[in-house]
Amino acid sequence: MKTIYINGNSLTIEEYHLIVKEQAIVALDEDVKKRVKKSADYLEDIFNNNKIMYGITTGVGAFKDKIISGKANQKLQENIIMAHLVGVGEHFSRQVVRGAMLIKANSVAKGYHGVRVSILETLLALLNNQVHPVVPQKGSVGATGDLIPGAYIIEVMIGRGKAEYKGQILDAAQTLQEIGISPVQLNTREGKALTVGTSVMTAVAALNVYEAHKILKVADIAAALSTEGMKCITEALDPRIQETRPFHGQINTAENCKKLLVGSELIWYTNKDLFEILEKIAKEISVPEFDTALKGLKSQKSYTEIYNFLIMVNEDLITNQQIKVSFSKLKTVAGSIQNIFQARSIIQETKDITEKIADTALIELGQCLKQYLDHMIGFCELIQRLLDVNELKKDQLEQKIGRTRIAILINSLFQLPKGPESYTIRCIPQVSGPAKDAWNFIKEYVEIEMNCANDFTQVFPEADVCLTGGNFHGQTIAMAMDFLKIAVAALGSISERRVFKMLDRRLNEILPANLLSRKSSESGLNLGLTYIQFTAAALVSENKILCHPAAADSIPTASNSGDHVSMGTIAARKAQELIENLWYILAIEFICACQGIDLRFEEFDCKLKLGNGTGIAYTEFRKGINKLEEDGIEIGLEIEKAKKMIRSEQFIQRIEDSVGVIAI
Repeated sequence: MKTIYINGNSLTIEEYHLIVKEQAIVALDEDVKKRVKKSADYLEDIFNNNKIMYGITTGVGAFKDKIISGKANQKLQENIIMAHLVGVGEHFSRQVVRGAMLIKANSVAKGYHGVRVSILETLLALLNNQVHPVVPQKGSVGATGDLIPGAYIIEVMIGRGKAEYKGQILDAAQTLQEIGISPVQLNTREGKALTVGTSVMTAVAALNVYEAHKILKVADIAAALSTEGMKCITEALDPRIQETRPFHGQINTAENCKKLLVGSELIWYTNKDLFEILEKIAKEISVPEFDTALKGLKSQKSYTEIYNFLIMVNEDLITNQQIKVSFSKLKTVAGSIQNIFQARSIIQETKDITEKIADTALIELGQCLKQYLDHMIGFCELIQRLLDVNELKKDQLEQKIGRTRIAILINSLFQLPKGPESYTIRCIPQVSGPAKDAWNFIKEYVEIEMNCANDFTQVFPEADVCLTGGNFHGQTIAMAMDFLKIAVAALGSISERRVFKMLDRRLNEILPANLLSRKSSESGLNLGLTYIQFTAAALVSENKILCHPAAADSIPTASNSGDHVSMGTIAARKAQELIENLWYILAIEFICACQGIDLRFEEFDCKLKLGNGTGIAYTEFRKGINKLEEDGIEIGLEIEKAKKMIRSEQFIQRIEDSVGVIAI
């Protein structure tokens, strides 16, 4: 098992994760022990010489004028612990408790607390033996740090309270006996030094930062899958756009989505892109007739150009009513072509209308129309030839590339002009990007706090002084967690809007309503994924409430000695709740996006190629979550399974193995 040495100065989020979740061993080097001993000896000298110093030879808070000496001090330290055991509510997870123990030990390791080495070693022994004090979540106001939850951790060290050990909740005395450790006797100001500080709120914050890092990656994967599910334009990901607004998070988000989608045949392509794909297929299959027809097609005007010309012609210039009706019909016919199969039946009708218009007295208009419509007819006929080639070489094509896949790509040439995507697709970089930038700032903030001496008394033996300050105040963590809530809540908000868009057939690029398979929608008995959006909407709305800034609040405590407090632990806890909700929202988007992709496959009876990254994501997701064919399964359970899958390190790693690191 890996061993990590702490020194109070260099603990990272990554090391924190290894210790808290992977149970890496924590150790101290000799320099740390010397530093800690020096400060403890200094305080011991002050105490033995009866020097008056707040919190060392005096009481604390409202009793700061009371002189404490001799063995009364040991009783005071114990009373400090017991008096703070007023927490309520559900218990913190073992990861939070392990994190709080680690951060407190790292803080003491800096050598400014006056705590003995033996006490620090006992705290690490509990951590390394996976003894986890039972700590209630509610009671901390975030200054003087986490006094109340911190007291429950130290209570176990003195042989009281309860702890989780090997999956059981046991009396602390019994647990200490099982691991061969004696309860400690606290001296000088150790009771206060070990409870004061931000270790609990920072433990929650560090876990939040780690989870948010994964969420930022998975949010980009979900957005890319939705882009394919709704066959969206990806022009907004162009790096040239990002360079004109060079925020790192925005640039990284666009690049992430682009590399996830590289090679996809399910996004909305320009004619240039489509020809490049068709030319690649022509090389793969080596069918001369296909190559010849493709070259002929490239020489024609694009269907979009032809259609745009028809739209631009002013019908008011046509005075002949019969011709005017014919022209109107022509525009309707041209606009109704959705794919090559429709084009086959419409070509003759187009020819008839063209001849009527071209034979009119409107020579200039007629000739111009004839030229464009000749191109349109040629365009359709050349595509027919491509499909005829498919028929002639069916076995060869199906073996190498798939006839239907080629037909779908050819059909895409009949796309009418599409306006810019709605903001939920077009502005993915501009919404996810700031969340990434915020995360990088917050990570730095939390890592600084993880390596702080955050007691109210700082011991400086070399200067022969103890200084009283406010490093225990949790405003840094409170503000960082409030910022994190706002940053990542936006990811849930935009994700839910994409879910809504995918379920609405008016918005989802002709997918079936509620993402029902076409077969199951015919009876009218199935509702599909209709109500999955209700859950996403509820979670987004709950997150809006959780975003309320805890740091904006303060209420006086301790006889007004603590006349301003941070509510940092509340901010961290609420951020943790919000992140859990966000995992559910992203799981819902995954379910809808993959269902949309399946329905695209169903429409053409074949599987088009997904992007290099989205293809891996889709394949991995489908290993645990099946396509919804009809009602009858409990979708809530599928959401739970999907959440567990997408938040796993392995899921993210498999995708990154294919496309490289998803940058934050």
